[in-house]
Amino acid sequence: WNLRFAPISTPACQLMQQGVLAVVGPPSPVASQQVRSVCEHLAVPFIETAWHHRGGGGGGGLEGDNEGPYSVNLNPDYRTFGRAILDYVRAIGDWDLAKNEGSHGGVAIVYKDPDTLLKFEPLLNAVQVPVLLRQWRRQAGTFQYVMKELRSAKVYKILVDIPTSEILRFVSIAKLMNMTTTYHSYIFTSWDAQRIDLSKYQLIKSANMSTLSLMPILRSNERYNVSQRVENMREEIFNVQSRRGNYSGNLTNMLPTQAATLFDSLILLAHGLERMANARSIQVQPLKCSAPRQNARGATLLNYMRSMTSESGFATLTGPVEFDAQWRRSNFTLVAYELTRAGFNQLGTWTQADGFKMTKTYSETQQEYQRNLRNKTLRVTTIADPPFVEIRRRDKNGRPLPHPSAWDGFCIEMLNLIADHLKFNYTVQLVKDNNYGAANGTDSQGRDTWNGMIGELINHEADLAVASLTITYEREKVIDFTTPFMSLGLSILFKKPAKKKPHLFSFLQPLSVHVWGYMLVAYITVSFVLFVVARFSPYEWRNPHPCNPDTEVLENQFSLINSLWFNIGSLMQQGSEISPRALSTRLVSGIWWFFTLIMISSYTANLAAFLTVERMQSPIESVEDLAGQNKIKYGTLSGGSTYQFFKLSKGIDVFKRMWDYMSKRPDVFVNKTEEGIARVKRGDYAFILESTWNEYYTQRNCDLMRVGGLLDSKGYGIGLPSGSPYRDMISESILMFQKSQDLENLRRRWWRQKNITVRCEDPKDKKAEPSGLSFDQVAGIYVVLIGGMLVWGYMLVAYITVSFVLFVVARFSPYEWRNPHPCNPDTEVLENQFSLINSLWFNIGSLMQQDLPRALSTRLVSGIWWFFTLIMISSYTANLAAFLTVERMQSPIESVEDLAGQNKIKYGTLSGGSTYQFFKLSKGIDVFKRMWDYMSKRPDVFVNKTEEGIARVKRGDYAFILESTWNEYYTQRNCDLMRVGGLLDSKGYGIGLPSGSPYRDMISESILMFQKSQDLENLRRRCGARRISLLDARIPRTKKQRPS
Repeated sequence: WNLRFAPISTPACQLMQQGVLAVVGPPSPVASQQVRSVCEHLAVPFIETAWHHRGGGGGGGLEGDNEGPYSVNLNPDYRTFGRAILDYVRAIGDWDLAKNEGSHGGVAIVYKDPDTLLKFEPLLNAVQVPVLLRQWRRQAGTFQYVMKELRSAKVYKILVDIPTSEILRFVSIAKLMNMTTTYHSYIFTSWDAQRIDLSKYQLIKSANMSTLSLMPILRSNERYNVSQRVENMREEIFNVQSRRGNYSGNLTNMLPTQAATLFDSLILLAHGLERMANARSIQVQPLKCSAPRQNARGATLLNYMRSMTSESGFATLTGPVEFDAQWRRSNFTLVAYELTRAGFNQLGTWTQADGFKMTKTYSETQQEYQRNLRNKTLRVTTIADPPFVEIRRRDKNGRPLPHPSAWDGFCIEMLNLIADHLKFNYTVQLVKDNNYGAANGTDSQGRDTWNGMIGELINHEADLAVASLTITYEREKVIDFTTPFMSLGLSILFKKPAKKKPHLFSFLQPLSVHVWGYMLVAYITVSFVLFVVARFSPYEWRNPHPCNPDTEVLENQFSLINSLWFNIGSLMQQGSEISPRALSTRLVSGIWWFFTLIMISSYTANLAAFLTVERMQSPIESVEDLAGQNKIKYGTLSGGSTYQFFKLSKGIDVFKRMWDYMSKRPDVFVNKTEEGIARVKRGDYAFILESTWNEYYTQRNCDLMRVGGLLDSKGYGIGLPSGSPYRDMISESILMFQKSQDLENLRRRWWRQKNITVRCEDPKDKKAEPSGLSFDQVAGIYVVLIGGMLVWGYMLVAYITVSFVLFVVARFSPYEWRNPHPCNPDTEVLENQFSLINSLWFNIGSLMQQDLPRALSTRLVSGIWWFFTLIMISSYTANLAAFLTVERMQSPIESVEDLAGQNKIKYGTLSGGSTYQFFKLSKGIDVFKRMWDYMSKRPDVFVNKTEEGIARVKRGDYAFILESTWNEYYTQRNCDLMRVGGLLDSKGYGIGLPSGSPYRDMISESILMFQKSQDLENLRRRCGARRISLLDARIPRTKKQRPS
């Protein structure tokens, strides 16, 4: 051994010559290494008190270890301590080691000795975010440059491995540079950080500061309860008069860890010597460094020391002393402490077997956060977007004032409720770029950068983002969201179809032009066939003068004119004086009558359908209708969350087809919501937007309406920086105000009452009743009636006019003058049946489908009248059918207001469930209060099982109030059930976890990811359709198909 260059080795060798059993090493790592070399050479047990970062435990000759087989070190091994640091970082929750796309600047490690970085190897192998390494050393006489670099890099999670004596300086600089905010988190890895007294620096507890230690924390007047020797040692170490200057800033009632490990080492050595003395006599021999290894008793003593276990019965300051197979200390416990207003308090413990276990409960953590939040002023970023946020007052330069009283809107009133409940203050600032927040590139380190409110939260320029901020998977990865304060979904905004004025010949619409043409051809053909058949039938020839049986003149009543007349009378459902007598003509007539019966009945039925459709028809009534047509364009806000929803659609065919349509027509996208509203008002355009905005605009624009249901499900939430301690408190407040219906009251006031000049009638609240047949719908019949002249009058005018025309025409027609006495052919007295009274009577008879004339002129007038009466009677029949149809389809209740406003139909809920509690706790909404008053006085309306409620609904006169998911499920499986009205409140299903569970954020992000990919919507549709037989009838679509 050449020890010329080791100055410590000389006194060590001199000490060995005096005779030693073991050596307790010096605290300096460099000196300790040289003394250890001497002890290894002479086989003398060496008890190390210094914590070597390149190896903290016993030897074993492992590669990379600097200890030898004769060393004993009660400090934890650097590899074990590294695992403890990693477990702790993973457990505390606000440190995210996974790649998080811009949510923070990563992790920083501030170190003094480069060797100490070995303890962070497990953490460095596990971390996926950028890691910034900075050495704690002076530059230009100051340490501030280190902190400036951390601040510039926007790093908020910092591991600090510097000597305990430097921690006060570090914290002071951090406070000076405003790096002790709520979002900063520091973990001190030096053993005695918990001994630092930070009360003198008046640090407000904002930053999360914690440490790991082998030693317990003692309060004033507490003792270690190990032995009196410990207390004496403590008094001597902290001799106030002689040594106070060496421990300035330290808490004087606790021992340094190095002193504690030294004490435990001496206790271990004493017990080892005691066991060795019991087994054999102990003789101390002088040893020479120049001689070969000659101390056989050294290995024996070392084995006695290493065989000590926690059951050996000796008390220590640093916990049980045990060693593993590599002679490293094992089965020890590290305690995590966090800084509070009262100093460092225990947070949890770490062991090799169990990892890190939190001893501080979730409720204690939340209570502490709430205490810290009280009277704190939070910075709120927002975007002016009525009715969510409105600016009420500005300064003289036009900038909005930051005080809450200068702002208004649903979100501001909600924030006031939360602030009053949690006792914090806030200021409001407009987002600088007027954006909600989207990824817009990457920085120099490859991290995503975000604009808008999301960017301000990431950069910690704001504490809260309060607006109509949609919770999305991408945003959830970089910031935190509270529970949704409003649930919504995509919906379709469309212009209400204007009731079109029927054109002049709208009565012809029930039959197509081709059918009318075929009818004309059939009429002429059948008339000609009838004429020919009658010519060949002897039974159709008769004596025109029955009083003269010897006449040779015979007459066939089925002339060509009469054949046409006979068939037109049959077609017009009037009949005639011509009656077929031959079997052949009767057969032709019967077939024609059957044809006319079917045609007139079909015409009447189709006219009824047209009248019904006219009242209820909208060109689109669902998203499937919209996607299945090409006449009406549709689009979204360009680049928004709705745009991304369709762009990323992959699992639902209708959404894929809609994106294909929109992506090929860039003109369907708009840059502002107001632009989309204007396009909808111009017509032939459907705007797809979130249902909250849909309701807002339809309440203020009576010519707009929502079409169909929701396309997806999402929510608005309050945004916070990632790891914010206030998320759970604000979420609980939101749930509380949802339960008390304060948020629903706010929503109704801002959506249905505020800033509305003309209140639009809700079509759901209006009973659908058919209107009477208007003159516009039958005007063309009057045109036909008077020979093409336009007559705008009523049926009485047409009746009188036609009757007078019939009277005049009959006067001039010789065929209407007849002998009243046919048996006296020589009489000069002739009679015209169409007197003025008879003409009026005849037309009344025609209207009632009675007798008919004979002359061509009168037949022409009568035929026109018959056509008129046919259309009128058909229209009346059709309109009556429409009345009866609507009457059959009418539901006695169509909204919750209808249900609460009647007494015939009972209604109830599941007894004791959440719906029961919803009504029981109703206080702000009158209709719910009235419903609870009704139900609470009638206990029989409540049911114990959902199936019982369904059975009562089926029996009739009972309405069951339940959650919409179950409503849809049962209506899909029971075709005699239906949902009435819209949703009564807004809530959501979630996955429950124990309080403070570390898995919540991961599971939440996964749910948002699957919502984004529409996998959850696919599951909902697939599971909703499961167990429905192909033979089961589905609920009929609300779309009324236009008749052809």
